[in-house]
Amino acid sequence: MHLRYIFCVFVHDAQEFFSPEVFSASLCLIPRFFLPHPMKWFDNLRIASKLLIGFGLALAALVATNIFGLYTMSEINKKSAEIRKKWLPSVTRASNLQTRLSEHRYFVNRHIITFDSTKFNDIERRINDEGTGFEKEATGYRTYITTQSETQRFDEIMKFFTMYNETSARLVALSRENRKEEANVIQ
Repeated sequence: MHLRYIFCVFVHDAQEFFSPEVFSASLCLIPRFFLPHPMKWFDNLRIASKLLIGFGLALAALVATNIFGLYTMSEINKKSAEIRKKWLPSVTRASNLQTRLSEHRYFVNRHIITFDSTKFNDIERRINDEGTGFEKEATGYRTYITTQSETQRFDEIMKFFTMYNETSARLVALSRENRKEEANVIQ
């Protein structure tokens, strides 16, 4: 064991005579107390200074984490504002369109199955209200459309609604004339 330490001291003292490869390979043989201590300056500090450095680093990490958190929260707020202002109202409008169309269809069918002519005016008023409501919701929904393909699909839907509305008007006219079987065939 003593020969190893003597050899290491020799290698450490004679490092200028060895090439860097030989010296770095022999460093594994050198005990730790022969190598220069890289944190000697930190060991020489007073305990108050060490505590101050430690808590300073912890505080810096805390501030960096909070800044990153605030940045992330602002990005989330931007995305949620976009969802709140653009996507949710368009989903609500689309849902209202579906409800209006379903109600319109319900009242057209109700008109066809009703045999009491005194209720025709009330049912036709409700059909007209639902059709007008559908058109208002469609106008409101159009403001939320952003892409060209969505505009094309919406225009197709409105074209089909116009055809459906014309067919519904014929169904109501046949139902009012008490030609229920013909209305059921068209339907």
